[in-house]
Amino acid sequence: MSKIFTFSLLLYFVSIAWGQPTPPPDFTMTSIDGITYNLYTELNARKPVILVFFSTSCGSCQEAIPTLEGIWKRDAQQGQLGWVWAFETGNASVQTIQQYMQSNGASYVVFRALQNPSILYPETGYNITYIPEFVMVCNVNEYKKVPYEVLAEAFKSCSQALSVVDIRKELSIKVLPTAVVVEFPEQKIGQDVSLIDVLGRVVATTRSRVFSDSVSLPKPKLPGVYIVSIRYQNGETVSRKVMILE
Repeated sequence: MSKIFTFSLLLYFVSIAWGQPTPPPDFTMTSIDGITYNLYTELNARKPVILVFFSTSCGSCQEAIPTLEGIWKRDAQQGQLGWVWAFETGNASVQTIQQYMQSNGASYVVFRALQNPSILYPETGYNITYIPEFVMVCNVNEYKKVPYEVLAEAFKSCSQALSVVDIRKELSIKVLPTAVVVEFPEQKIGQDVSLIDVLGRVVATTRSRVFSDSVSLPKPKLPGVYIVSIRYQNGETVSRKVMILE
């Protein structure tokens, strides 16, 4: 990629930075795999969504597939942290779409756009005037059309914005007869959760790689003050004191 082209992409990405909020049109659709999704349900679960508008007969649409597949597997964690939703606009059959996806090494979610034409219209949808076209939906207040070359950066920007929360206000710790339970009002990924004594020794630890609303640590045998230390996947850390009485 030339330096001029790279610089142009950087300028474009700066120009699409989230500014005046524009709520994305909501929709509910069933994928070619028979699973029904609602956009706002996923956004309210703090999962950014990339909308891809393509056709199986569009040669240039295939150029974006490696980038989209990388985001789907690496950044979105195949639906755990976000979504890549593709909409076939050319009225291809389900079998044709499946063959297209398989031959191009794509595994993200696909819909037939003509199942819900309003998603394409300017009055009720995303005003799709050509293909391929890519829309980054960050949350229920913001969305932007972006070129596929900066989709990965746009997705990461959305994910980082969604993770900027005061974790300390959301954390709850319960001491049970045999366990110390850390609870989150919202499902989060607790990458590492440790229980540390006053001498700095780790007396219990657990690691979570999936979404969870709570984690459980074995209760220490000795009473005293302990520190619950949590490190999230996005690098944020938080610590809380807990008293073990007996």
